[in-house]
Amino acid sequence: MYYLRKLTRGKWPKEKDLKTLPIQAIPADAITIDLKTSNNELSLWRVDDEEEEDQIFVALAANLKSFEKITALRIDESLLSHFSFNDTQGNTPVLKINSKHRNVERLTLGALTEFAEIVLRALAEEDNLISRSRAVMKQLLREAYENDELDEEAVEEELLEKIKAIV
Repeated sequence: MYYLRKLTRGKWPKEKDLKTLPIQAIPADAITIDLKTSNNELSLWRVDDEEEEDQIFVALAANLKSFEKITALRIDESLLSHFSFNDTQGNTPVLKINSKHRNVERLTLGALTEFAEIVLRALAEEDNLISRSRAVMKQLLREAYENDELDEEAVEEELLEKIKAIV
């Protein structure tokens, strides 16, 4: 079992620097954008089965305004064992996957720094960064729409129009 967190790879240090860069040298945007918290909580998606990955990518994409490439970081459950979680339902138009959403809770600056270090470790390991191209996201969203897996009222209007145009 592992967790997924949407990530912008370009905001994080280059591969060659991941193991040597001190935590204080991480660019601020990596923290303030990719690790943005709300109510001292950080949103993650729990993956028990790799087949759930595509559904989670659809959930991440369904709140956007257009088809975009999406990148997420795979974080092994064991790296997060000392964090506290709550099972807050996801708030996405993909209703059947919302139960896989979790929040890391009661975060402090120290805990967020620890989480950033975990992100660096996960980035340094091969195969933890996974992406779905714009074309794949387009296909996944179309399939989700055709299979009636999207709550149309909750999908961004601009995106819904684009999905309907390709069905």
